[in-house]
Amino acid sequence: MYTYRARETLLTVVVGELLVQLGLMPVVAVIPGLSTALGVGPTEGAWILTVFMLALAGTLLVCGRLGDLLGHRRVFGWGALVYTLGSLLAGLAGGLEMLLLARGLQGIGAAMVSGNNLAILSGAMPAAHLGKAVAVITTAASLAAVVGAALGTAAIAFGGWPLLFWSTAPLGAWAAWRARRLPGLPDGCAPVSVDWAGAALLVGTLSLVAVALNHPHTTTREAVMPLFHAGLPALAIVTAGAFVIVERRIRVPLL
Repeated sequence: MYTYRARETLLTVVVGELLVQLGLMPVVAVIPGLSTALGVGPTEGAWILTVFMLALAGTLLVCGRLGDLLGHRRVFGWGALVYTLGSLLAGLAGGLEMLLLARGLQGIGAAMVSGNNLAILSGAMPAAHLGKAVAVITTAASLAAVVGAALGTAAIAFGGWPLLFWSTAPLGAWAAWRARRLPGLPDGCAPVSVDWAGAALLVGTLSLVAVALNHPHTTTREAVMPLFHAGLPALAIVTAGAFVIVERRIRVPLL
């Protein structure tokens, strides 16, 4: 049986994983209607989903490592707050540009949460029950993905597209509040200095690769396409090399 604290931790981690799924599936279901409401085409509207995914993928590894260095509870809590801020700003967005910025914040917040979920769970769960706890999280995430499409459609139908994003803000705020009760750093451990230069270079490298692999074709002039096909990959190689150099010279490397 789980202890009371283990059950609390599991519930908080499940909610954190729900935030990630609710940032994805409801938006997938309503991109055509959302694009029309914003007065943009479906290709531009697809970036409302793509920006979230790029921010999530580009920062996930760094956020997990920051949890190792600063404490998984701290990064999880701040991530839930960042996600909540992004949700509120998304609902207030007056145009596509502001909405994309807010979605980027949501993606970073989701990475801060998701990148620390399993580490938090491992520190709170008895080893004999860890597999079952992971299965609970996976099941909850799968259900959220299935239900998310219906929730997105309902939000658009009953409250307009801002409700699609505002509806996740209370959940994010609750997760941030609950984070203070999550397990902290192990006894005898203390936060250490972070290789912020390495973190910036790693995020930059991953983001460049992600954008190069997910660039728009139908709305980009042919003359600009070499930037995505050659320019961004070349720049990613440069930033990756700089990251390796920085990591070899620092006492506590990011990786």
